[in-house]
Parts: sequence; structure tokens; C-alpha cells
Amino acid sequence: LETVPQYFWNLMKVPIIFKYMKYEDGTRKYIVSGDVWQRRLVEILLTGDYSATGITEIEVDDFLKLLAWYRSIIFVSITL
Repeated sequence: LETVPQYFWNLMKVPIIFKYMKYEDGTRKYIVSGDVWQRRLVEILLTGDYSATGITEIEVDDFLKLLAWYRSIIFVSITL
């Protein structure tokens, strides 16, 4: 949580849980599970900033970046 402003620490929870989705058209994404604070945490970790709603889904490349940087705070649920 060092990357996140300290006044958010009590609002954001780790680990971050993602749901892996593979759509019929072949598109693959990771959906951020949890509330708006979890989505904001992911947005801060990826971009350094946050919006009102946060990020609801991310591309595989962005997920791999997060996994490389913060591997101990990420869990994945896989749905086939």
C-alpha cells in the first residue's frame, strides 16, 4: 500500500481478487472483484491516479504488469 496515499489505507483491501474472463469472440480480460475502492486501488497501481469509479476490467498485458510488480497481493478466479 506504499503506492497509495495513506488516507486511503483503511478503505482499500488486499489481496486484490481478479476474475479471469474469456469471451466468445476470443477477447480475454481480468475483471476486478470487490467494491469501488478495490477498483481505485488497481487504477492507482496501474496509472498512479484514480477516478470516481476506478477500473472495472483490465487487459491481459496490464494484469501481467501488476503481477510482476505486486505478485503477493493478487489472487485470480478462473471461469471457463
